[in-house]
Amino acid sequence: MSSEASVNIGRKRISRIEAFQMLASGIVGLVGLGGFVEEGIDIEASLGNISDKSETAVREGKNIRQIETDNAFYSIAYTPHREMSGTKILEGADGVILEFIRSMPTAEAAEKDVASRISGSTTKELFETALFRAGMPVFLGDVVWGQNMPSEKVAADLIIPKWRAENERIQQWQRNETVLGTLLLISSILGKKVTTNRGRFVKTVVGGLGAALMSSIPEKAFLDYAYANSDIENQAAASTEAYNFLATFNNTIHPELRRRLVEERNLILAQHCETIAVGMRQQLGRKPKLGIDVGVLHTGLESQLQRPKERRLRDIAHHFDLFPLTAQRTIARLDARIDPQQGPGIVITMLNDDGIASIAS
Repeated sequence: MSSEASVNIGRKRISRIEAFQMLASGIVGLVGLGGFVEEGIDIEASLGNISDKSETAVREGKNIRQIETDNAFYSIAYTPHREMSGTKILEGADGVILEFIRSMPTAEAAEKDVASRISGSTTKELFETALFRAGMPVFLGDVVWGQNMPSEKVAADLIIPKWRAENERIQQWQRNETVLGTLLLISSILGKKVTTNRGRFVKTVVGGLGAALMSSIPEKAFLDYAYANSDIENQAAASTEAYNFLATFNNTIHPELRRRLVEERNLILAQHCETIAVGMRQQLGRKPKLGIDVGVLHTGLESQLQRPKERRLRDIAHHFDLFPLTAQRTIARLDARIDPQQGPGIVITMLNDDGIASIAS
């Protein structure tokens, strides 16, 4: 992992503010990030305190899973995208990685992406707390769509259509499998009077096939319940051990139902996470502790993180075609800059993922 470029983002004109009075007395001020000003881009940063409590407090800890790889200890928070991300994964962490799709693989593009989108996102509090209170780096390790266009247009023209088409495909498969599975199970039950060995064997096979075809129903029911119920704790239930088991089971038994938009992003995100971990391990002289905040459907990220690097890169080379592979070679690292002369802001450093670079042409 190597440094490619660095961009300072800050406010060109700033008067005295309370944050620096606190800094002078040895206390780091809490800075709310609304955006930045750089080279004429009018992206004013709002300064304010970050609340010690949030609506996510009742959920924190229930949506977090901890795993270890050869390179790092990870605390992964699975958060419904309509809920504000909590900050518990920052406890004892050396850095945090966000599910944040970038437009282009450059520092300048990352600057605009962060300034235009983070202030209104559900990860705003997590982002601000990590950078300005905990003083730890924030990494944007998700995919890069590789097109220089506004995020709203990318969402409308690329992401949403892909997601809808994928959901329609999966729903059609599930309907067909449920109907066929039901018919097979009924056939097996109606054949209960079969007495010959061959008849019993056929009955068992038919019943087993019917059950296998219908085995995707529990995961769908679990997700439908989690998203339909307005209670925060129940929404977080989609990240419990039960759902993790159901999702892993379905990915194994029902490859036809895999959500490529999620699975292929998991490949890139896992590769970027491990690249970040290797670099931080060299820097710290020990395994780093990293927090990851992702949506509830990204449970496959855990198995991707624990796979050998060579197998993960092989799958990326053979299967990743959501966005240009060459655009996935960089990771954006964000560090806080609190400078009385220049004002508060962020330094963006682009890191190379040498693994992806080796397979991208």
